[in-house]
Amino acid sequence: MTDHYYSSLQPYPLRKGDLKKSYSLILGLAFFFGVASLVFDLLFPTWSVFSRPSWTVLFVMVAFYIRLRQLVGQNLLGEIGLIYVVLIGAYTIFPALGFAVLELDEAGPFARLFPEKEAIGDQLWRQVLFLTSFSIGYLLFRGRAPITLVPYKRKPRVDRYTLVFIAVLTLFCISVVLSFSAPVETYWEHYTRYDHLPWLVRKFVSVCIRLNLALYSFLLVFLFLNYSRFKKIIPIVVILICYHEVTYSLGSRIQTLVILLQVACLYTTTVKHLSIRHGVLGAFFLVALFSIIELIRIMQFDFGMVKDSIDQDGVQSASEFGAVFLTAFHLYAERASGSLPPVEWQMFFYDFTAMFTFGDFVQWNPQGWYASNYFPESDVAPYTLGPIANSAIWGGEIDLFFRGLVNGFFFCFMARKFVKYSSRWWAIGLYSYCYATCVLTLKYSVFYHLTPLIKTVVPCILIVVIFRMLAINHVQGRFIMVKEH
Repeated sequence: MTDHYYSSLQPYPLRKGDLKKSYSLILGLAFFFGVASLVFDLLFPTWSVFSRPSWTVLFVMVAFYIRLRQLVGQNLLGEIGLIYVVLIGAYTIFPALGFAVLELDEAGPFARLFPEKEAIGDQLWRQVLFLTSFSIGYLLFRGRAPITLVPYKRKPRVDRYTLVFIAVLTLFCISVVLSFSAPVETYWEHYTRYDHLPWLVRKFVSVCIRLNLALYSFLLVFLFLNYSRFKKIIPIVVILICYHEVTYSLGSRIQTLVILLQVACLYTTTVKHLSIRHGVLGAFFLVALFSIIELIRIMQFDFGMVKDSIDQDGVQSASEFGAVFLTAFHLYAERASGSLPPVEWQMFFYDFTAMFTFGDFVQWNPQGWYASNYFPESDVAPYTLGPIANSAIWGGEIDLFFRGLVNGFFFCFMARKFVKYSSRWWAIGLYSYCYATCVLTLKYSVFYHLTPLIKTVVPCILIVVIFRMLAINHVQGRFIMVKEH
């Protein structure tokens, strides 16, 4: 076990000529994608505004994969950077495909902005810029130590006690969350279901909601760390959690995505490395699942109407993939016209102030700023503001480049620390949580993880640590009593 642990810290060996070979391959791919883009432009000239940045995104994604593989050599699906690159690509390519296929006056809420094709192309290139700068930042400092199967030293009895404790605490939190909820019938009402409660009770429910999200993570961590014993139970637990989250939120998909990404991360780091082929199949599954859940939400859980819609129109791509693009396009358009509303300087540091304030403190929240200026009649902020949209408020494309670079450094730091501490259960939980929620960085901000780590994950770790100390003392006490007899 010790040998395995120290071997995971060793850099992946480079063979002579590997670096030259990888750069030659990347140059060959650049030529291939350039020719493919040119041919596509000749065949479909009206789509060139959308196709050129899409081809470039595909090239950057493949180049990132090649360079990362050359650096670490194995378990690439365990890399938070690769998953994030795929997500940025999806949130760029799917909107581009939608704009190419649909008339701009049919593009949902985006049509209200009366966009021109050239302006859409400019925004797609900004997302290419963010993807490229993130890739540079991540690869520049990733190092060559691979993420191997974790060398966790199991304590079967203490782990079982821990699982029971976390499961009971999870059920308690769910019961509190459901008991104090007001009746809700629509997706938007879900976000105001606790507004009727007194302040103190509302904060107690908020703590239970936060704690519950972290408990899901550590419940899965200990199930996977004891995979041989619980491999038949894990699918049931995952399905029940996803079902509860979708029905409780009346169709929100993000928590389901987080759970499924964490399952993938835990499997590839604790059980068996997943291949890229598994990753591609999983990506298609998630796109289909997102699209179906969105349709169910639109039809307000009337499965008869859902069936009729699928029979008539098939399964349409989820509008979720346009969420990052929409607000970024809007704010860059406002920036170009000089129409951005006034901004308080404290809003630039919201990721750090949010760690020490309550969730209803929205004065310096970029999302609250956007809602109050553009959707003042809305009870809750209807759209999120990711790092691309935030860059429009501050320094434009130069700001965007450095946000992507810092984002790459930050995620690289997570991966390197996980390699170093992968024998600890809490490190597995921290990394798999950040891995699974990296999509929220794209939807909110570069340092999004700081607040949930401080307010949600670390308190949960402390609770579990205290319980495990008590459980270890209990097990050791029983062992001494048996030995004395």
